[in-house]
Amino acid sequence: MPMTEINSQIRALAAKLTEIHLSSSLSSIQPIAGKGEVNQIFLLTGSSGQKAILRLNEETEFERFKKEQWCAGMTASRGVPGASVLVVDICRAPALRERLSSLRTTVLF
Repeated sequence: MPMTEINSQIRALAAKLTEIHLSSSLSSIQPIAGKGEVNQIFLLTGSSGQKAILRLNEETEFERFKKEQWCAGMTASRGVPGASVLVVDICRAPALRERLSSLRTTVLF
């Protein structure tokens, strides 16, 4: 994955995910540099102040992200506090396809 940068496709993805999963419009997106060796990581803030982390990686990382989602669910079911995974997807979802047709990446949000 290239260095963390906010291009128009990432901004569009962040806005759509914020709208769908936080029921809010995207207020800000900030790259988090130096905290991930293989992912692009961004802090998203919704218009009502909600915050979420967006992690992007190559499409080949889909299974690893699904495993992280499963692990987060298992620990939560046993009462261990931690982050909730809202969605793991390859950017081919119909709602995103039109605006993000050339972005082929795995999303963990």
